Order: sequence, then C-alpha cells, then structure tokens
Amino acid sequence: MTTLTLGNSASIGMVVSSDNTNVLNTSTFDHVSISAATLTSVIVTPASTSVRPGGTKQFTAVAMDQFGLPLAVQPTFTWAVTGL
Repeated sequence: MTTLTLGNSASIGMVVSSDNTNVLNTSTFDHVSISAATLTSVIVTPASTSVRPGGTKQFTAVAMDQFGLPLAVQPTFTWAVTGL
C-alpha cells in the first residue's frame, strides 16, 4: 500500500499494471482529484490572559483544516482590542 499526503489541492494520475498468470498484462488509468483544504477553525494561544493597561501580550494564531491539521499556507490574522 502506498500513502500520499498532500497539503493543498492536486490532481494525481496513477497507472496500475498487473502481471498475473490468470490475467493478461493489463494497464488501467485512474484519475483522482483532491480538493483544497477547508479552513474550519483557528487556534489562538494563549486562549486566555490578562494584560495591564499599557502592557503588551504576544498571541499566536494557527488556521486548521477540516482534518485538524494546520493549513499549509497560513492566512494573515489581524488583532483588535475591544471592551475598554
């Protein structure tokens, strides 16, 4: 068995050959399309924190796909403060 892992959308061509004594040599072609990853969640760390007035805090955001994996190309995140 061969496993192929892709980060984004792709098309793959496969040629399968069989050399079996009960079957003549045959080749078949199968085309597989793989759709692009779908952004389904954003993980922000730290999830909760306190910042003193005038202070700063570093946050990190990672966009995750439908399989719970980080997207190969991360979007740009914009931060804003509310509720002051």
